Amino acid sequence: MLEINGLWLLLFGFEIIQERLVLCEKDVPEPVGLFPLNSLHTTKDISNSYLTAGTAVGVSLAPGPDGKPGGSYNFPGSASSYIEIPQQAQLDTRFSFSFLVWIYNQGSLGPVFHYDIQSGSYAIHFYITGSPSMLFVRMVKRGSLAFVNALTHEMGTINNWRYVGYTYDYSTGKQQLFVDGMKVNEGNVGSIQLSTNYKIKIGGAKYGDKRLFKGRVSCLQIFNKALTQAQVLAARTRCVEKNDYTSCFQCVFLDDPTRALKSNVSGQPADRQALVRRRWYRLKSEAGTRIVTSCPAPGSCGAQSPGWLNGQYPSLETGIKKMEICYRSGSNCCANKATVYVRQCYGYPVFMLDDVPDISLGNRVCTGTDQESIFPNAMFQSTNEKCLSGHVIYAEINVVEASVCIGYCLSAGKKCESVNFIQLDNGTCQLNNATAIEFPQHVNANSSCTYYQSNTALMSYVMP
Repeated sequence: MLEINGLWLLLFGFEIIQERLVLCEKDVPEPVGLFPLNSLHTTKDISNSYLTAGTAVGVSLAPGPDGKPGGSYNFPGSASSYIEIPQQAQLDTRFSFSFLVWIYNQGSLGPVFHYDIQSGSYAIHFYITGSPSMLFVRMVKRGSLAFVNALTHEMGTINNWRYVGYTYDYSTGKQQLFVDGMKVNEGNVGSIQLSTNYKIKIGGAKYGDKRLFKGRVSCLQIFNKALTQAQVLAARTRCVEKNDYTSCFQCVFLDDPTRALKSNVSGQPADRQALVRRRWYRLKSEAGTRIVTSCPAPGSCGAQSPGWLNGQYPSLETGIKKMEICYRSGSNCCANKATVYVRQCYGYPVFMLDDVPDISLGNRVCTGTDQESIFPNAMFQSTNEKCLSGHVIYAEINVVEASVCIGYCLSAGKKCESVNFIQLDNGTCQLNNATAIEFPQHVNANSSCTYYQSNTALMSYVMP
């Protein structure tokens, strides 16, 4: 960073964009079941377990934790209103166990969810009980169905969204209850095997129990591990879809030279095994930074069924583009398919796969450097304690530094002409579709704000 004529200049070269601005996900175990419970995925599981979807009865979509329509399911407090998830081996964690879920409790006592034994006995259950705002979570022993000490917490309020988490560690016997990422209760029940060998019922009625939960539920995650508090916090937004901007920076590096088109290293894990479903990846290795866009020869990248991107890469301005991966088998260049979401960022693309075919088929995407685009160095000028108002096209909170905000702008292409970086809410980034040169009358003093614009008018303009 250098100073010229009172303006701070930030230079963002290709390598800086590649190395500095990418923020990878925290080290959180993958859930064995992930049910967003929203309009995009309905009752479908989007974990790598590829579980059978739940069945919704008498429930309706409602606004979610972020206030957006279709972000949760509403349970009206009826015995005939529930979501039932079939018994499946992956959900039978048996030993260590964690769940995370968003709930909007309207104060009616009843089961939020439980492992449904379909008799008067109880398996693991999570209730609102004792008072309209009391959480109650109890583990139950496998086989005998004997109770252990429950964990409870009085939330004190109803009719608001709360993020609830529970963890049990088989090796230590320790159980913990979290609300909004903060530990609110804990205990020790010893090392017990858990009654997780039943179907899961969200809402509705427990057999022999007339109490009924009323409210909304979103983003149920189930783990076969005991999460730490940091992991509970990190998984809080797991069901929030990454948008056009955050997908470029909240991604995972995939450095795998055996994916190179000409590689003949066989026996490597198939995509369904190697790649986490619905996670953004950025390819970064000598093998290339892009999935190839033409049908590979049989045996390419050492794969039984080599894969390629069927279509053209999107531009910066396109944003996230839904495409398909084709996997070759014999002479058929598209014998099997997977859904892939592609975003062209400034200097690199990112990918997110979904519905990948079974691992037995040996599907594996090949990488190369075809159709590379040149992204020139970009220089931004800044002025402290000024903001451009009235031209914000996108805003994001929890942006840790100005460089990330500028990275969002670069990845937006021509849609973004300047940014405001505000030192509030852990860093607020605002992308503008105009500059202070065009609208000097819209520049306002703001002691928490720094304004940045690209080098279009470098050296020719000083903020008033």
